[in-house]
Amino acid sequence: MTNQILKIIKEKKDTSWWRESEEKVVGKYGKIFHPKNLNQLTKEDFQSFLLFKNNLHWWGIHRQQKFITSDMPKLKRVLGILLNESKPIQVRLDYLFPKNREKNIKGLGKAVVTPILLVVYPKKYGVWNQASETALKKLGLFPEFQRGSSFAEKYQKVNRVLNKLKNDYSISLWQLDGILGEIIGRSPFETVVRRKIHDGCRKRKIKRLIRFCKYCGKRIDVDSIYCSFCGKKITSKIMQKTDSRKSSFNSRKELLGYAEFVNKNYRSGDKGLLYYKKLIGFHKKYGDINKLFRSNNFFETIYKTLKAWNMNQRGARLKSLFDIKQSILNLENDIFGLSDYELNTLKESELKKILNKLEKVFINLRPMESKTQIVGTSKLLHFLLPNLVMPIDRKYTLSFLSPSRNYWKDIKAEFDEFKKVFITFYRYAKKFNLTVDDTDSQTWN
Repeated sequence: MTNQILKIIKEKKDTSWWRESEEKVVGKYGKIFHPKNLNQLTKEDFQSFLLFKNNLHWWGIHRQQKFITSDMPKLKRVLGILLNESKPIQVRLDYLFPKNREKNIKGLGKAVVTPILLVVYPKKYGVWNQASETALKKLGLFPEFQRGSSFAEKYQKVNRVLNKLKNDYSISLWQLDGILGEIIGRSPFETVVRRKIHDGCRKRKIKRLIRFCKYCGKRIDVDSIYCSFCGKKITSKIMQKTDSRKSSFNSRKELLGYAEFVNKNYRSGDKGLLYYKKLIGFHKKYGDINKLFRSNNFFETIYKTLKAWNMNQRGARLKSLFDIKQSILNLENDIFGLSDYELNTLKESELKKILNKLEKVFINLRPMESKTQIVGTSKLLHFLLPNLVMPIDRKYTLSFLSPSRNYWKDIKAEFDEFKKVFITFYRYAKKFNLTVDDTDSQTWN
């Protein structure tokens, strides 16, 4: 598998990102975050680092910026402890991430902390985030943790792996992080890196598809979910036009080709997939909702899977396992009444009746503490009725089918959106004759 690293090094060594980005980002932010300069750190300096246009690598880490920078004196004090090399890294990280307690600063997680460590000490500390973890798992190199390990203990193990790879391939930790991003399809290598030429008037850049943020009007990458300039969640007019043209697939072969791509590239070996396979195994074992709902292990696995599918992080907050279980059991008869239906065998004449039944369940499940329910509820419904309901998320499903929708005024409006997506999936199943025989029970398809 590590031949993949060698291949990427060979292919990407001549890109401007490989040659110039580290000097630009580490050169600038290594000084800004250096312990001797922390007293001069401003909110604007810190927030600028979180934007992709400035860090040239990490998407989405600006989302918690308001929480992180709400108390700048405290932030500077905490960063001073983090970056104080006179103390062991475990002591410093234990302060930021105390065991069995909340983080020292809300929003200041590993996806922000470890990039700061990298830019200040680029030869010593690597980045541990979801992207690097997924890539290391794909390579079979992610370390095992003992039960009850602290964040500091876990990071040290991850960092040893990263430094070994750095030394084995004679590359920097910055370059290695780019390679790990490339492995899972979140490559920074085509990112535009501008540099002045000797005559001071020409600029060189790597070409990349672009679009425009509808809020600030800046040019942004075609695959961006958030604007790296103003930080808002975006969908540009250009992208909406593109999506309207590409709102369906041309053939069964094309659709299954995309499914195969996902199977090879999306969260391979991720615990979310392992929990999900376990859930499907419960359905095959019991074969009956009433029997299935008597299993505490089933409900516990649902909860673990929802968490692994990012339903209890960033802005999303799950209700307790007890509350979710009770809401399901309160709707047991309604769910049982839907359990014999499958998306691919559903008749057109049954569609309205099924949607009426789903509406009652959808509106009353409410697994999320947060206001918006559509993502969490659709995933929960999929876990309960895997042959009937498809899971929905914002980043992929809604970006493809409803690129202009990010907010719904109430739960009824959310169900209307769910209904539209459900019908779209139903049409796909009919059009391309999709059945459970098209899945292998081992991957995401």
